[in-house]
Amino acid sequence: MATSIFAPVFLLGVLIFVHELGHFLVAKYYNIKVTRFALGFGPALIRFQKGETEYALCAFPLGGYVKLVGQDETEDIPSEDRDRSFFAKPLYQRVLVVLAGPAANLVFPVLILFVVLQLPRPMDSSEVGSVIPGSPAGKAGLQAGDRIRAINGREINLWDEVKELIGGAPGQAVEIVVDRGGKDVALSLTPEIREEKNIAGDVVREGRIGVAHVYQRPNIGVVPGGPAARAGLKTWDRVLEINGKPVTYFEEVPRLLEEAGAAAVTVMVERPENLETLIQRKRMDSSGAMLNMKELKYSAPIRVTFSPELQDKAGVAEPEWGIESASLYVLGVDVNSPAEALGLRTGDRLESLNGQPLRSFSDFQDMLMRTPEGVFRLQWSRAAPAQPGLFAELGQLAAAAPQTPRPGILRMEGDYKGYPVTARNELDENQTRYKPGLYTFLDYKAPDPIIYRAGIAEAAVAGVTRTVETCKLMAQGIWWLLTGKVSHKQVGGPIMIFSMAGKAAQTGWDAYIGMMIVISINLGLLNLLPVPVLDGGHLALFAIEGVRRKPLSPRIRHAAQTVGLVLLMALMVLALKNDVTRYLIG
Repeated sequence: MATSIFAPVFLLGVLIFVHELGHFLVAKYYNIKVTRFALGFGPALIRFQKGETEYALCAFPLGGYVKLVGQDETEDIPSEDRDRSFFAKPLYQRVLVVLAGPAANLVFPVLILFVVLQLPRPMDSSEVGSVIPGSPAGKAGLQAGDRIRAINGREINLWDEVKELIGGAPGQAVEIVVDRGGKDVALSLTPEIREEKNIAGDVVREGRIGVAHVYQRPNIGVVPGGPAARAGLKTWDRVLEINGKPVTYFEEVPRLLEEAGAAAVTVMVERPENLETLIQRKRMDSSGAMLNMKELKYSAPIRVTFSPELQDKAGVAEPEWGIESASLYVLGVDVNSPAEALGLRTGDRLESLNGQPLRSFSDFQDMLMRTPEGVFRLQWSRAAPAQPGLFAELGQLAAAAPQTPRPGILRMEGDYKGYPVTARNELDENQTRYKPGLYTFLDYKAPDPIIYRAGIAEAAVAGVTRTVETCKLMAQGIWWLLTGKVSHKQVGGPIMIFSMAGKAAQTGWDAYIGMMIVISINLGLLNLLPVPVLDGGHLALFAIEGVRRKPLSPRIRHAAQTVGLVLLMALMVLALKNDVTRYLIG
């Protein structure tokens, strides 16, 4: 509780101090008299005088101000202070004094990042955990366990760098160098183009190559009637060893089977014993919580020995083991979901969506997310029932018998759509999101993090780059709000700031610093809007003065300030209304 209160107060206090300090230092530099430096509004909790300036900490930490002599044209200015008054100074000096506040908020994130990035901290390395078969990475030969060392000649250390460079190269050829067992391997690939809509409804293109940083544990899917199934292996079994070689993640399974060629292999597995209980518990849980893989209990190791079938593929006899990843095998379906109505059930294998073969469950999720309210043609397979016509009542059995993938398996299809669920989003608003309505066996383990610290030059460049990129995104968001591309309901006030800052502090220092950076940039940009009362409004009036080569009359400036105050109050009312709706009404 204390953290959720102190953290946002401290965050806002720091950012307001930085903003006002910018005004203060430049005013002092140009010998403008500063009579008060205040953090917050309302009655002063702490105040003291130092030199000609009173410093105060006030009760309401939602702003601050620096009081300059002569800034209020109605005040009487002692003769000894007239040369040091604000409007007695040249135009360029007044511009710089006003600009210094927002500029301080925009420079502050650069300084924070410069310091933070040089501190040693755990980070995700550039090690590849999982590779989707048939993806650009899979076709290029990228393997789980590879450590990406360079992309297009740029040295790589962190997974965030991999995402940044790959995401920024949709449809463009990319040269990658990986460390594989101590040897450098050069690979070429072209990221797939992934188009998604942003918050404003615009289509954004990003590159995807079909890799993840996390490893998929070696739980397997077993093809009915195949060699593995006949040997007694079952879907969801976790492989421990193949021919005495330990297995840690799934990608090692096909690799070791390929090494065996057409010879028999001895596979040691452990079998989940309480999986059915966990599935039933999840079906009864209306919260939508994920299946907790940490609760799985496994049997004692089971050892089987079997040989592959040789299948003719383009005139070449290739071994077929009947083992694949468990990620496309349905583990369970949500109660009252379209998946349940369609007849999907535990053990079914997802085959294709709208005619596009599915390579992994992430493929399935991505396609649904791109058209969340769409209706898709889903095709899946199921082990043939012992009694003919057992599933005919579902009305989903494909009419053409030749569609069966192999003997003993039925191919089924039906119209499928996402499962609408109302949940709280990152702005704590009720929002309808679409879930798959089914889940598969997704058990992952992240590689051990590395302790990383950036050098001085790297930290400086990264600090500037990240701040500029965040400024662009924030400026774009403000423009979308002003032009109506984004709903005014996205506007938040002090309650939202306090809530988000408190949650960030509870998440950890990285999230808290990130929130401080975002709010600092937001504060700087909003203050540059050409609205009288804000710093940007003063700058706009100064621009007019520069064109006219003489100041606007006090009457016009006062009228502009009044209009600006009304606009600002209207914005505050809107923000508070959204906060009340978001947090108190729901």
